[in-house]
Amino acid sequence: QDLSIFFRRQKVCWLEPGGQETKIFWEDRRAHLPEICERLLPGCDISLTPAFAQRLLKSIDRRQLSDIAQPDERRKMRPLSLPLCLESLFSPEFLRLDALLPKSQRQRLIIALNAKDALATPDLFLLARNFLQARGYKMMLEAGSPFVALAVRNLRQGFTYLRLVWSDDFPSPDSLLTKLLRSKLPISAEHIVLAGADRAAAIAWGWEAGIRLFQGRLIESQRSAR
Repeated sequence: QDLSIFFRRQKVCWLEPGGQETKIFWEDRRAHLPEICERLLPGCDISLTPAFAQRLLKSIDRRQLSDIAQPDERRKMRPLSLPLCLESLFSPEFLRLDALLPKSQRQRLIIALNAKDALATPDLFLLARNFLQARGYKMMLEAGSPFVALAVRNLRQGFTYLRLVWSDDFPSPDSLLTKLLRSKLPISAEHIVLAGADRAAAIAWGWEAGIRLFQGRLIESQRSAR
């Protein structure tokens, strides 16, 4: 079955405070796991079976990597961020894709690694990070919240971007806690992607925190309205 219909594609854009124009930096592509499960296994609550969810994610990774390796896909490849399981980076599908991509194209592929994997399997995380760095890929650390990013700051080296997902639970941008977080975050604010920018409040928070890279439904709607 064609799984591409279950991938969510959103542009990561640079947005200056008060600016009317957005500059597209790359596309973020990720599978929407609940929707895939609902189609393949109706009624299955994947949150109750994390081991199965992880196996499914690995299968999706391999399928997606095989698709990207196709000649037509490689020819039209544009800057793309792709979240992958650590084990997927050592799969035959990724190694084949890596062998096919020249250095110029590898630099267009931003591999997103999850901070939770760094905490669960730090040795494998370091191995994967060092391998990607040696092969010339850009990397993005997916932390969700600033607090998770702080928990893995000793593993931050080599990452170009940090991806956070905004929520109402974030401390206010002018709070002492936010200032402390900003002083200790692994990556400068200009290289932080604030995902979940679905409302104006998220963009306002990001601007006040010095963030300029945004991803979310509000960004997509602004682009489509032009």
